Order: sequence, then C-alpha cells, then structure tokens
Amino acid sequence: VQGAAAARFLPVLMVLGLAGIIYAAWIALAQRDMKRLVAYSSIGHMGLLVLGLAVWNTMTLTGAVLQMINHGITTAALFILVGMLSERIHTRNINDMGGLWENVPKLSAVAMLFAMASLGLPGLANFIAEMLTLFGAFQANILMTTLATLGLVASTVYSLRIVQRVFQGKKLKEWSIDDLGARESVILASLVAAIVWLGLYPRPVLNTVENSLKNITQNVMFISTKNQKNLKTDVLKAVGQIPEQTEGIN
Repeated sequence: VQGAAAARFLPVLMVLGLAGIIYAAWIALAQRDMKRLVAYSSIGHMGLLVLGLAVWNTMTLTGAVLQMINHGITTAALFILVGMLSERIHTRNINDMGGLWENVPKLSAVAMLFAMASLGLPGLANFIAEMLTLFGAFQANILMTTLATLGLVASTVYSLRIVQRVFQGKKLKEWSIDDLGARESVILASLVAAIVWLGLYPRPVLNTVENSLKNITQNVMFISTKNQKNLKTDVLKAVGQIPEQTEGIN
C-alpha cells in the first residue's frame, strides 16, 4: 500500500519540481543582489533534481545524482566568487558594478566559466546531468519536460546577465582592486578542474551509480507491484470473491 501511495504522489512531486524551476528563474531575473541571484539559481537547479526524482527511472535518477554533485561544485564556486568580489568592492549590487574584467581578468574569466557551467554549457559538468534528466523525463511527460526546459532557458538569461552587467558592461567607476591571489587561484583551479572533468568524462561517476540505481528502481517497482497485488487480494477477500485459504499464495 505504501508503494502505491508513493506512486500516486509522484505526479504531485513532478509539479512541485516544475514550479521550483519556473518560480526560481522568475525571481532570479528580478534580483539586483548578486548573492541572492546565485541562491535563487540554486533553487532552480534543485527543482530539476526533484523533477528527475519524480519521474523515477534509471536515466533521470542518474541525472539527479550527477546534478547533486555538479550543483555542489558549481554553486559553491559561484558563492565563493561573489564573496571574493564583494570583499574587494564592498557591494553585491549588480547595478553598481560593470567593466570589472579590465581590473580583475583572472577572477572574471573564472566567474564566466562557472556561469557557463551553471547554464548547462556542453563540455561542462551541468550539461550531462540536465540532459539525462530531461531525456528521461520526456519519456514520462512531454508537457512537463517542455515547461521545465523553458525554465532552464531563463537560467541562461540570468547567467549571461551576471557576465554582461558585472564583468563586461559599462564601467561605472574606476576600480582599484587586486586580482586573484595564489591561495584563491589554487582553490578555484581545483573547482574548475572538477567541472571540466565531469563535463568531458563523467563515465567513472556514471559507472559508480548505474548499478545501484538500477537495483533501486527495480526493487521499488517490485515492492509497488507486490503491494498492489496484495491490496487487490485483500479487496477480493472482503467482497467474498476468493476464499480465505488463498491467503499467502503470493
């Protein structure tokens, strides 16, 4: 019965995941605080993860696991970069920034790379996770997947907005700030290596989780089917369709 109840809840979970993607994208587009923008983009990525869990097949679950790993790296890096930048210019307001690439080219280049990873650029970590989740979800519900894809398009808009308004754009004031130091460069280089490696060669991670996820999906399907059979047997007993001695046959 519990498996059947969980199965009935999955469409609701799918709607909640879709709502998280669209709502977070809408709110992120309105943000002026760079840290809040990154935070709402993180909520959007978690909405995609929930969508993958709601569909519950091997492909979407694999995408969800990869999304958790990639999200932990990409979003952490973006928060680190926001902290480094706000420490230098003492503001997180995007409207007060502009033209920072000239002053901090290393920091700007790394920020652009992680912004591209966040929007799902092919060759970087998030792309594989998002494609697996969307392809798997498409098999279950075309409409939901199409709407989720539109929400991800919005993530492209606000990711590019960060790059254009903060690092490119018109210089609003003459900044006198330092670029990345040695310690900061080492920290960010390790995160860059991780997202590039996961984007170009995710096979070791996929091999690690594939068998486990197959077992999970098969066991859940078996439990759900068994519960449904037991429930049907109990109902038939209640209405006198089958005798009591058939109990325990399955």
